[in-house]
Amino acid sequence: KTVLDDPELTELPGPARLVVLKLAAILRLADALDANHNQAVTLIDVKLDDPHLVLQVESGEDLTLVQWSLENKSQLFLSMYGLSPKLKIRSR
Repeated sequence: KTVLDDPELTELPGPARLVVLKLAAILRLADALDANHNQAVTLIDVKLDDPHLVLQVESGEDLTLVQWSLENKSQLFLSMYGLSPKLKIRSR
């Protein structure tokens, strides 16, 4: 089951549904960036490198879980914006 299957979402009119889906896509990326739930990532820059949205982050920690989470939560973003989020990690 995906967010697209949510009965409350399907009841919304088309334009409102699109807004909710776009915001949900952004929130999923934000959630992925804090996958460890310890705010280990600092977002430094965001660049468009079509077909990618490059998120340059800084961290002093291992970001394996963050990378995995971003890969698993980026499908809705790709569907809504046509861009594939990618991490560019800079160590502190």
